[in-house]
Amino acid sequence: MVRPAVQQLDVKFHPGFYWAALMSGSGGGDQSIYGVLDWTDIKNEINATNNALRGVLLRFNWREIETSKGVYTAAGIKKACTELAALSNGPGYAAIMIELRSTAGGGGTPGQVTPDYIIDEPVYQGATYLSGSTNTPGNVNRYMRLWVPELVNRLKLVSDFLASELDGIANFEMLQFSEPIIDIAQAGQSVPAGYNSTNSNQAGSYAKGMRDWVLYTNSVFPRTIVTQLMNYPQALSTN
Repeated sequence: MVRPAVQQLDVKFHPGFYWAALMSGSGGGDQSIYGVLDWTDIKNEINATNNALRGVLLRFNWREIETSKGVYTAAGIKKACTELAALSNGPGYAAIMIELRSTAGGGGTPGQVTPDYIIDEPVYQGATYLSGSTNTPGNVNRYMRLWVPELVNRLKLVSDFLASELDGIANFEMLQFSEPIIDIAQAGQSVPAGYNSTNSNQAGSYAKGMRDWVLYTNSVFPRTIVTQLMNYPQALSTN
């Protein structure tokens, strides 16, 4: 059975199974697709399974999209869309996940998820912070300081760029944000100044900054589904 042609809908919606990449690359977007993954095998599998496997979910972080201040690329994502659209059994679909954090086991230091200029310019307050893992003792997580308004404003520019490049592509299916795990401080650690709380209504909180970025992204992608992956690694308050 051949997949139907991509329909030009007001909102793109092609539910089904998607092959999820397990990690993003250490360099640019092309490396995420063509280096970490065996892209030929994935395309062949999507092509062979027709409607059962609809496409692929690729993972990217901020520094892979904004390679230096104000310099953006979506080349790898767009190349994936082009190649999936050309499959002989009908088009496959591409989705991306934006990684909100990085992690390292064994007490190691997680890699950076932000561009270097964000780390270096004082207005962004160091850009990220480290915290131990509640679910996996020994792991260290790196989170973005999403309570810093200037940092969230830069992330909104990333969303503007991605929307301009991807929202009009018929087989670009979805943009998803990775799980926003919020761990409690571990022994020897402290919650960074400004974190405040996980209350999404409280000015200056991590959760409010995250919510503002996700909702803004949804507003600039009128044709593409925007989702937030959620999980709950610790007890939550009613906030």
